[in-house]
Amino acid sequence: MKKFFLVLLSVLYCPLVFRGLFQLGMGLPYGGALLNLGYPALAAAYFLLAGMALKRAGIGRWSLWLWMNLLGYPLCWMSLILWRPGCWLNMGLLVVMLPVTLLLAAVWALVGLGFLVAKLLRTPPKQLLRKSKGALAAVWGVLKQVLLVAAVAGLFLGARGYLSLRPPEDYADKGVMTFTASTCYPTTVKSTTSRGRQRSRTVYIVTYKAAGSGYSWTQEAPSKTAGQKAVKEKRQVERRVLSIPAENKYITVEPRHTPESYVQESRARAFLFLLPSAGYLTLCAVWLIWKRRATEDALLEA
Repeated sequence: MKKFFLVLLSVLYCPLVFRGLFQLGMGLPYGGALLNLGYPALAAAYFLLAGMALKRAGIGRWSLWLWMNLLGYPLCWMSLILWRPGCWLNMGLLVVMLPVTLLLAAVWALVGLGFLVAKLLRTPPKQLLRKSKGALAAVWGVLKQVLLVAAVAGLFLGARGYLSLRPPEDYADKGVMTFTASTCYPTTVKSTTSRGRQRSRTVYIVTYKAAGSGYSWTQEAPSKTAGQKAVKEKRQVERRVLSIPAENKYITVEPRHTPESYVQESRARAFLFLLPSAGYLTLCAVWLIWKRRATEDALLEA
C-alpha cells in the first residue's frame, strides 16, 4: 500500500505541475517558454531528488520514470482537456504540445545518458544484459495498460468530436470582425471528481464584443487580475463569425478559416484521436481472439 501511494503521488505530480505552469503562463508575455522549459526541468528535478528517497521504499528509478512518462505525462494533457473540454479541437493545443514534448524528450535523454554512462562504468556486461531484458519486460507491462486507457479515451473524444461537427453548408460566413474586451465577470464551474463528488471553482470570463454587430466572444481569463487588465486595456482580437441560420446561433473561429476549412480541420483533428485508438483496440481484440484459439488448439492436441 505504501508503494501504491508513493507511485500515485509521483504520477499526480506531473499534471499538477503542468497545470500550474500552464495557468501561470497564461498571464505572462512569455508563458509558453515557462511551460516548455519549466515542466521538463521540474519533472527531471523530481525524478533525481525523489528517486533517491523512493528507491529506499522499493521503487526503482526505471519504474518511477515509466510511471511519470507513460501515465503522468498523458494525464497532463487529459487534465487540460477536462479543464477546457473544447481546447483539443483547437490547433493551438497541438502547437503547445509539440515544443514541450520535444524539450521533455531532450531533458530525459540527457538524464538517461548520464545514468547510462555511470551504470556502464560499474556493471559487468552479463549482468547488464540480464537487467536490460527485465527492464524491457517492465516497460511492456506498464505500456500496454497505459495504451489501453489512452485508446479508450481517444476513441470517446474522437467520436464525440466528430459527431458534434456540422457540414460546411450549415454555416454562413459573416466575415472577420474585431472583438474588444468589454467586461470581466466571475462564474462558478462545477465538476465531478473521480469519487462522484461535486466540486465547484470560480473562474473569470472576459467578454469580447464586435462593435455594431451584436456578436460577442468569451474567453476564460487565467486570473481576475489578468481579466480586468484585458478590459482596462481594451484588448482586441480578430475572429471570423460563422452563423448557423437553422438554429439562429453562431460560432467564432480563427480568421484564417472558412466554413469548409474549419470543418475539414476539425474532422482531421478528430480522426487523430479516433483512428489510432480504434486501430489499437482492434489489434487488441484480434490478438485476444488469436490467443484464445491457440490455447484451445493446444488443449485439443493434448
